[in-house]
Amino acid sequence: MTMMFADALEDGWRRVYLAGILLAIAAVRAGAQDVSGKNSAWARAVDAYLAGAEDSVPSVLRLSTEEVTIQSREALDAWMASARAAEVGVNAHDERRLAIRRVQAAALLPLEILSLLSTRMRLLPPMKAYETAAMEAWKQLGDDDLTDPLRSGAEERARQRRFRTWWQIAYLQFLMNNARYGDFKAHAQQVRLAEGDVAPRVEVFLLRGMVEESIARLPAAEAVRRDNEEIEPESRLRRMTRTLEDAAGWYRRVLANAPAHLEATLHLGRVLVDLKQPQEALRTLQPLLTSPYGTTHCALASLFAGEAHEMLRANDDAAMAYAHAASLSDVRQSALVALMQLAVRAGDVATGARLIGHFAERTPLAALDGPDAWSVYLRGRRQNVNAVLRPLREAMVP
Repeated sequence: MTMMFADALEDGWRRVYLAGILLAIAAVRAGAQDVSGKNSAWARAVDAYLAGAEDSVPSVLRLSTEEVTIQSREALDAWMASARAAEVGVNAHDERRLAIRRVQAAALLPLEILSLLSTRMRLLPPMKAYETAAMEAWKQLGDDDLTDPLRSGAEERARQRRFRTWWQIAYLQFLMNNARYGDFKAHAQQVRLAEGDVAPRVEVFLLRGMVEESIARLPAAEAVRRDNEEIEPESRLRRMTRTLEDAAGWYRRVLANAPAHLEATLHLGRVLVDLKQPQEALRTLQPLLTSPYGTTHCALASLFAGEAHEMLRANDDAAMAYAHAASLSDVRQSALVALMQLAVRAGDVATGARLIGHFAERTPLAALDGPDAWSVYLRGRRQNVNAVLRPLREAMVP
């Protein structure tokens, strides 16, 4: 399969494109639509997606909510009937394979769209139909009738299980990015991870840690509502500490399976700073601090290390760490603010005043109108959608 939608747009999301998507979602086309399983706009978009055509996405987004619901169900019923009917004959295996690929693509295409949107915004009501369509297709993939009675081997069944598992993980990330933490936890309980299959295990552990970390930062009442747990009232500090410790536990499980995992290293280091464990935070972040300062992960690690040094009253080390963090533009805003606060707390008002000048009009920072990397981190949305979408695509029936 040629380059898919998420690969093409992974680094290219801009406001104009998002605005175009929102306009397309809101549009309701006039005239009757062909909703037959084989000829509807939804079915044609799925086939275009399988062929690697990027225009499959705009064609899906032009559908109204009602059209998505009707056409996706009609197409799904037709493909499932085709898969079940393909039992004998010379072309039976190929017909069944194509039907299964279509059902998989019907589960994947809307989830790709939703996943990309979730890195920037919460789910809009008109997009709920896409979530439902993806979920209904995924549920059909558990049907035993989809297994080829003549050619079903262990490898084929394992591939189909991998697709179902990676779809669940991608859906978990979508739920997390939309702050649907109660739904996330309920769905996470349904994920069955095969023994020895490290990659999906690592992704689930990371996402569970990120959810706990995000819940810890919510106001107390909001945290309980989002978590869908009935718990005894407790102080915000106690709740936050307990939840951050849970997050740290999940991140440690990631690193036990994948010691060089950058995201888990960064998140564990941040959580340890929040738990007021600066020395352990610095030890955890060390692999990122010794790397070349060319990535956002490393720059954020320096920002967090600066805060840890401040806790240890090592102000010179803190200033150096903040200066390193400021070397990357998407962390520079927060790093300069940290440097300014460090100078003021140390009584160096003149240096603090000079640093304020970086945010004055006509400076490069003043022209930045988007959130920096630390602000994005605090929102609890994982930007790396291909970490879960790429293995999901690779697990499709060839």
